[in-house]
Parts: sequence; C-alpha cells; structure tokens
Amino acid sequence: MAESPTDSKTVEEDKRSTKSAGNAKGIIHLPYEAPDVDTLDITQLSFEFISAERCAKETGGVDAPETRARAVTRLVGAYIPAVDGPTYMRSGDYSAIALIAPSKINGNGVVVGGCVFRPQAHAFRGGTCRFIELALFAVENLCQGRSLGRQLMAYLKRHAVDNYRAQSILTF
Repeated sequence: MAESPTDSKTVEEDKRSTKSAGNAKGIIHLPYEAPDVDTLDITQLSFEFISAERCAKETGGVDAPETRARAVTRLVGAYIPAVDGPTYMRSGDYSAIALIAPSKINGNGVVVGGCVFRPQAHAFRGGTCRFIELALFAVENLCQGRSLGRQLMAYLKRHAVDNYRAQSILTF
C-alpha cells in the first residue's frame, strides 16, 4: 500500500489502530482488530459492568466464545501491550466496565473502551479508606478525542461511589 506524504503508516497499519507490534515481556494478547468507526454511533453509548466472576469465567482460552469481557481484554491488551491484562481479568479479583457503541454492522454494539478495576478497603486510624484500584483503562484509538474516556471515567466514579462507597480512585 502507498504511504501518505504526511504519515509513514500505511492504510493497513492504520486500520489496526491500537494493535501493538509486540512487547518485550513476552505477554501474549488475544488478537485485536479495530472497529470500523464509520459504522458506530458514539452519541448513543452504553456501559456494561462485568463482575470479577464473569471476567474470570469469560476470558478463558483462545477458543472461548466472544463476550464483552473478552472484548475488553482484547482492547486493553492491544492498547497497553506491556501489561498482562488477561491475567488481571482471569484472576477473579478484578471487575471491568465495557463502553459500548451501537453499530450498523453488529447489532449487539462494539466495545470501544473499557477499564479493569477492583474495590479496596483498608482500615486506618479507626476508620476505613475505601477506594478503587484502577488497573487498566483504554479507549479505541480511532474513537479518541470525542470525550469517550471522560464518559467512561465518570461512569466508573459513579459506579465506585454507588456500589463500593469508594472515596477515591487509585491508578498506577
């Protein structure tokens, strides 16, 4: 394919979007293919909470059926290749939230963002500090710049307060 004069990436490379060329840690991620953004309606987003139990069950081997949990695993694996997202998801300790955009092609919608987290509570000075440990957070590259990350973070914050009485979100 011909290269554009302003960008050294070919059109085929651009379609892969967040797909990494590999990583130095030998982490193997599920294959990822970027969605056709022109078929998505990012003005009608929805969110799906995926429990830690579902994450552990649904992110199994290569031949496991495709689910929202696997779609989040694929996305964060492609977007954050140096971190072993599948291990987080399979551990049974981490939950996830999928950001879903309706699609003209896929009637169930397409995962265009997601985060992987776990609630924490630690006793200190006679009280308890409740927070969310945010392990992974990603939005499809081709969908960035449209406030999707902001909406996903706002949803995570509401979820954290409403369900875990979390006082803050810790990232690393």
